[in-house]
Amino acid sequence: ISNVDSSVGYESEVICDFDAIEKYESKGYVLVSYARTKGKYRAMFNVPFSKKDALRCFAESILDELRDGDVQKNLLWNGSATKIMLLFTELSDNIKGWQPKRAEFKDDSDRYSRNSGS
Repeated sequence: ISNVDSSVGYESEVICDFDAIEKYESKGYVLVSYARTKGKYRAMFNVPFSKKDALRCFAESILDELRDGDVQKNLLWNGSATKIMLLFTELSDNIKGWQPKRAEFKDDSDRYSRNSGS
């Protein structure tokens, strides 16, 4: 994904000890916010896909989640139609059998509209 757009990332929430926040930062995660909750810390990170260490750590967290069952991740990206086609080509060329399940296209005017569900 970062081959097409280096600004792509994922917002990840982690519940951890305070000392673990620095561990995530050392792996390339960017701390957005944190707050104390039930004896631990709820930290929000941006995971930049352009940083290999951050992407590796993110992939390992997905593998950990897969041990408990299915995993779904939603990526929000402000890609143009051209970049979307480049991304489709990049993924199709590098991942055998890759097919998108759903793509939603929104513009700023959609932010305040309701889904009519026809």
